Amino acid sequence: MKKKVLRLGFVILSLLFISACSNNSSKQVSNELEGKYYATINDYDHELYHLSEIVIDGNTLTYGYEDEDEKIVYSIDAEKKTLIGDGKVHAYTYEDGKLTTDISGNTNEYFQKGSKAYKEFLE
Repeated sequence: MKKKVLRLGFVILSLLFISACSNNSSKQVSNELEGKYYATINDYDHELYHLSEIVIDGNTLTYGYEDEDEKIVYSIDAEKKTLIGDGKVHAYTYEDGKLTTDISGNTNEYFQKGSKAYKEFLE
């Protein structure tokens, strides 16, 4: 009987440990994404369009124009690399401060302010 109780206790502790580790990795990915992002104007000019912006805070992405009140809010599923909002699901990729997604209707690159990708783009 004691062995069964000990085994059950070990299984419960193992499950708690595994779930705690998985939650930390999801938060870590989201923290890496946090910040303001700006889009390119077009493929020919090496300029960023600062009126249109994306702001990521935690597991929330807000998309819209800086000077307008209307914004679209998406929840971020970092594990599946998707953005959920406005009745749609959009895939995204992220690398060194460059977020690529199609939330605007076209696939665009958005550069995280102050990131390596942002600085390289402006050079």
